[in-house]
Amino acid sequence: MRRSTSTTCVASLALALSGCAASRAIAPLERGTAAVTASVGGPMFAFGGTPLPTPISTVGVAYGATERTTVHASLHPTGLALFGIFGLDAGAAYELAPPSGARPRLMTDLTLSAFAGDTAPDGAPFGVRVFPEASVIASWDLGRRAHHPYVGLDLFTEPYPTPAAYLSPIAGGQIWLGRVGLQLEGKWIAPYTRNLPSFVEWIGPAHQGALSVQLGLQIPLGAASEESP
Repeated sequence: MRRSTSTTCVASLALALSGCAASRAIAPLERGTAAVTASVGGPMFAFGGTPLPTPISTVGVAYGATERTTVHASLHPTGLALFGIFGLDAGAAYELAPPSGARPRLMTDLTLSAFAGDTAPDGAPFGVRVFPEASVIASWDLGRRAHHPYVGLDLFTEPYPTPAAYLSPIAGGQIWLGRVGLQLEGKWIAPYTRNLPSFVEWIGPAHQGALSVQLGLQIPLGAASEESP
């Protein structure tokens, strides 16, 4: 049963759910600045008739490698604690174009996620699966502390064993309370696919895809300028 449950976890959370973390490509960190990041939430499902977000969690760090590039890495403690599956991701976000007036900042992000555990499609007791992900985000700067509403698209891919790709629209916002950045993000995962039949009752308009809600946290480390996001 553990093997079946673990395989189901990876398939449903790492594949069909199109990623496990809130967007990191909102605004670049200042060069040389590090930050602690965290997120919790995921696709909505019905449990006893009550809609609930999947409790997927990540804890990680981000670092401003250049004025326009932020590198990041995260661990996925939920899968490890509940199913014995070790998950991590690493990637980089890059500012393609800075904001100017009403024109938003344009960011892109490339992330590689990996999961190790009972993930092999043939039921073997150990396996490693990797999932490339790319996103494009348009974000705006509001206020002195540069709060960030944003919209974008996320592409989560499964290269093995059956190649697949999940394209999802994103909308969210990040506000700053002192040195703490709080993020709320909504995503419609693969709205072009039917979510029935499924062993989980995912919530999606007209049974298309799955609606996802995630909360994010960012706390810069060390000294930071008052104007930095």
